[in-house]
Amino acid sequence: MRIMFVVAGLGVGGAERVISLISSAWAERGWEVTIVAFDAPEDRLGFAFDPRIRLVRLGIASGGGLSVRGIGETARRIVALRRILRANRADIVLSFLTKINVITLLAAIGLPDRVVISERNNPHAQGGHPLWAKLWLKLARRAKGIVLQTETIRLLYPAAIAARAKVIPNPVEVPAFERKPHAGKVLVGAGRLETQKGFDLLIAAFAAIAGRHEDWRLVIWGEGSKRSELESLVQQHRLGTRIALPGNSPAPLSWVEDADLFVMSSRYEGFGNVLAEAMLAGLPVVSFDCNFGPRDIVEDGVDGVLVERENTRALAETLSRLMGDPAQRARLTRNAAQSARRFNPADIIAMWDDLVTEITGERRE
Repeated sequence: MRIMFVVAGLGVGGAERVISLISSAWAERGWEVTIVAFDAPEDRLGFAFDPRIRLVRLGIASGGGLSVRGIGETARRIVALRRILRANRADIVLSFLTKINVITLLAAIGLPDRVVISERNNPHAQGGHPLWAKLWLKLARRAKGIVLQTETIRLLYPAAIAARAKVIPNPVEVPAFERKPHAGKVLVGAGRLETQKGFDLLIAAFAAIAGRHEDWRLVIWGEGSKRSELESLVQQHRLGTRIALPGNSPAPLSWVEDADLFVMSSRYEGFGNVLAEAMLAGLPVVSFDCNFGPRDIVEDGVDGVLVERENTRALAETLSRLMGDPAQRARLTRNAAQSARRFNPADIIAMWDDLVTEITGERRE
């Protein structure tokens, strides 16, 4: 079986983590796996890949929107990918994320490649130019398969697309780790430093209760375009010694090692990998009840706590309550680790196996 993945880059992110797990499992099985990414060969890999996987990193930057430069870069991506599709003749091509899905479907026009597109977010809240969404709706009918992350997201699409879509949750795997001794208690958030992740709301919520919990610190792991704005917020609240933004964690999921409580403050999600990862790592979790993902992962009050989305005051009070109640944190921890096992990678990979069989007609070997 020859499989090709297409993705924007191979840095730190939910889609990248899913690809690393699935592709490595298939390579270990003996399948021929190629991953095509548009980032540069020297860019840091966010996750480990089986050494048998062929990585093709084209170094064609995105950006520029609908400017002449932006259109030119998109055209270069399409031409480069089409050349690779012609040369490789994969049995199935798996594309991830809206813009890359559009680019892959355009590159495959007139070719025999079976393309499966995977959406990883809330389609109504992603932002970006509406032309991408229009192109996606027009081109999606060319795809041999469509993968979504939750049943709720499926309902957002037109009936013709929803009927063809297959729901496959994200696999969740936590590497072996050891709890690190640390002073006080640590509240942790993790994700890209972008508007979607709501870290501005998290900083405001923590600032509102920091005086009540002098032994707690907030650490936000990740990188992104909003770093300077978030750092300014920390300084405005005069919490430079209590809130840290150390960048990407030195190893995947190593942020769990010195965490006592996890919070996901996203304005919207497609699934929310970090939430399930924190639960599987045995952390008590709090999350905004945003669209979509948290309610598919957390049973409110049983294995985590859900808070009205973007309600900073409610988030602050919920965090304060848990910070002051170690027994409640311990109860959530026990339930969370058990609940998150339903995202076991072997079970999720089996769902991808079924999709490949359905598209290609070839059974798993």
